[in-house]
Amino acid sequence: MTFSEDHLLAWLHADARAELRGLGDQPRGDLRFRLSAVGRSLRDTRAGIPVHAAACETSGGRGLLIPGHSRSGKSTLSVALCVGIDARFVSDDAVWISEVGRASGFGRPATLRRGSPLWDLATRVYGEVDGDHLIVRVDDLGAPEPVPSTTISWIVFPRVVEGSPELRTISHGETVARLVTSASRPLLDAQLLTIARIVARVPSVEIEYSNVSDSVALCERVMELDEVSATTLVHLVDATELQSLASEVVGVRIDDEVVLSHGARGEVLWLREWSPGASLAVRNWDDLKART
Repeated sequence: MTFSEDHLLAWLHADARAELRGLGDQPRGDLRFRLSAVGRSLRDTRAGIPVHAAACETSGGRGLLIPGHSRSGKSTLSVALCVGIDARFVSDDAVWISEVGRASGFGRPATLRRGSPLWDLATRVYGEVDGDHLIVRVDDLGAPEPVPSTTISWIVFPRVVEGSPELRTISHGETVARLVTSASRPLLDAQLLTIARIVARVPSVEIEYSNVSDSVALCERVMELDEVSATTLVHLVDATELQSLASEVVGVRIDDEVVLSHGARGEVLWLREWSPGASLAVRNWDDLKART
């Protein structure tokens, strides 16, 4: 069956649709690349913190944020959750995180790679394709209609590996460090603080699996976890602690963990057991990296 571009883009948000039109008389080319161009443009114009991540909403109205770079498995996992347990799709590639902890996409359809466990299902609906990517609307695959955004209730880092499925709870500091690494641009101190405050109140896990059914089952286990209720100390690392690095680095403390981001270098450090008020007895970033 052949689906028109208008059909595939039915859920595209108004700002993304305007950006797509704004490409003007550029060659139409591959829809996937044009949508990527739209996403890159929105990173600089949209409110919120842009992060490489998928997101979907469970039937209870709570959302899973699934960060990861290309080929991490986030697209297949997000679509599998929608098809398998009737989650509602938000995005499989890029989300914007708001100050109040909501994750929004821009209505872009999902992209599956050849070799994905969902490839056969998709080609039964859309027909065979010559390339290695297939753009799909999840509701064409039997999933519920997408939603524009969802409240972040769990953060899941997927890892496709051989062996038995595993679920590992990860600390606030490690989660913040991974999210900062997944951000689409360097974060300002206020944005780093926003990320840390969101992380401090939701469970964060890494899941390891070798097949899509295990990935869905692990996420169902994650969805049984309650929000974090313990009081967590979250604040920015001040200039007296950073010393000579204060002009180059932003940092946030979550209890006894500290995450530092060097925007110019695009590097992130996660430090554990750094006592409040202690200063960095180092002269530069490279010295600090050597001690972690």
